[in-house]
This record gives sequence, C-alpha cells and structure tokens, in this order.
Amino acid sequence: MTHQFFDEYLASDFDISEIVITDNRIESGKIRPKGTKEWFPIINGIPRFLPSFQDNYTGNFGFQWKKFSKTQLDSYSGLSLSHDRFYDDTDWTKEELNGKRVLEVGSGSGRFTEVLLETGAIVHSFDYSEAVEANAKNHDHHSNLFLFQGSVYDIPYPDNYFDHVFCFGVLQHTPDPNESLRCMFKKLKTGGKLSVDNYPTAPKTVEKAKYPNARYREIRRVTSKWRPSVLFKVIQVYLWFWFPVDFLIRTRLPKKWSNLILYHLNIPCWNYVHTIKMPYKMLKQWAVLDTFDALSARFDIPVTKDEFEIMGNSLDPNSLNVKRAFNGYVLNLTK
Repeated sequence: MTHQFFDEYLASDFDISEIVITDNRIESGKIRPKGTKEWFPIINGIPRFLPSFQDNYTGNFGFQWKKFSKTQLDSYSGLSLSHDRFYDDTDWTKEELNGKRVLEVGSGSGRFTEVLLETGAIVHSFDYSEAVEANAKNHDHHSNLFLFQGSVYDIPYPDNYFDHVFCFGVLQHTPDPNESLRCMFKKLKTGGKLSVDNYPTAPKTVEKAKYPNARYREIRRVTSKWRPSVLFKVIQVYLWFWFPVDFLIRTRLPKKWSNLILYHLNIPCWNYVHTIKMPYKMLKQWAVLDTFDALSARFDIPVTKDEFEIMGNSLDPNSLNVKRAFNGYVLNLTK
C-alpha cells in the first residue's frame, strides 16, 4: 500500500499510526476503520484485519496460492481464461468499471485482480488466507490497488460503499454462504452491481457417471482434515503416474466410456484436456492445483440454481439473474 493511495482513497475512512514508509510504501504500522477502537497490524505492507479470536479456516488456500502463485494468471499462462471468464460471467464491461470503486472478495493469488486492474478501477481486494501475500508479489506495484487480509463476515468498510462487488471461486468455501452473501451485499451502493459464483449441487445418481470427478466429496470428507503439506505431497505423487493414464483414457476412448471408467475408479484428477486448450505440461500443473483445491477445502457447500436464486432474492435486490457459468452458477444482481 502506497502512502499516496492511502491519502487519496482511504484517509477519509481509516486511521493509521506508527507507520514505517519505504519508497512511499507503507511497510508496517497499525490501521483501523474510523470510529472504531481496535487497531490492526500492517505486516509486509498488507493490513491484517484479523481478530485474534477468529478461526481461520483457509490455511489450505494460503498454502495453495503460495505454491501456485502465477499458474492461473493470464499474463503467465499466455491464455485469456481469467479475462474471458470474468467478462462472460459478470456481464460487466471494461468501460463501466473504469474509475469505479470495486471490492474483490477472496482474491487468491490475483488471477481476477489482474483483470480488474486493467480496467482502471480502484480495486480493494482481500482474502482471508495468506494468499494475499502471493497477490501482493504479483500486483502490489499497481497504483490503483489496495490489498488487505480480512474476513467476509467483517469487511472493514462502511455500508453502501462500493460500485461493484466481485466474488468468484469463494462462496462455497465459506462456513455460511447465505451470511457471506449478505455481508457483501451490505457494502454495495444502491444501483451497484454484485457478481458471485458457486459450485453446483452434484448431479442426480443416474447422471453422475457423466462426470469423472462427481464423487470427489466422498474423499474430501477425509482429506480436508489433513495438513495441507501432507495432502499436497500425496496428490503430487499419485498424479505423477496417474495423470498420464487419466489423459490417455480421456483422449483415446469415446467420452461416454472414458467418463464412466473414471467415475467408477474415483481417482480425483482435474484434467481439463477437453475443456481448456493448453500444453500438456500446463494441463498437469493445473490438475495438481485444482485437485488439491477440491480435496483440501474445509467447507464445500454447493447449490442448485433455484437455491441460489432464493439466496439472492432474500436480499431484495432491484434486479437479479442466475445463470450456468464456468464454475457452476453465477448470480448477478443490481442493488
């Protein structure tokens, strides 16, 4: 966080104290929302709005995004996956975001932060995990970015503050998705837009065999309790020999038969060979990343389309739309 950014965009809403500045960057100190008493530390240039009594359920994601800090960045992969998913699923435009105040909830290492920054928006981005440190390494040089570590249940801004609120790949991993959605909605201005996605509920039993990884939650009940470092090593080892086999099954057999075989084997492997065009080595790297992501999350709460619509309508928005999207369903609303 630069001192210039604080003065221009944050000084009216936050107090800072005991700061240490290096090259116009606030490296350490204390920060608090105006009108509150509790100070929070600034560590390595990142404010940490984390009450000591809160249980941080996202250690796996901090571990994950430090390991794969650049894997999903379009600027690293040379692809446009994050860019395309962002605009296809939100229905927003670059022009409408330019100069607007945008909140990104659950940034990870910053795959969508990168897209938002390119729009010229004033981006306020946070994650509950230490993934914010990976995001800082990737994007902290941008003058239109404020990164912090914090909880969706205690977002340190006044209500009715942001023009847009964005949250992809996060809601299903929070303890109470309904409350998480309400907390985001409160921070949105009247007339502002929110876009959030969620995993879909698993298909009915008769349809499950169409999806090779449909039974992963049976395994996740066990693996989500493991230490992230242990689970990561196990996945690395078994995918070293299993991914080539999985790849051959998917590419040499008719899709109907390959899906059926992989479903019954139930060996988790997020292989995107038929959905994303990328080199074999990159496919394998993404398989390790997303298999770990699926098996390590403490919370994994999917929804049906109807359930998502009910969640959104309970907020009494001005308009709402739920549609099928890359990650399951995406809910787009206007306050």
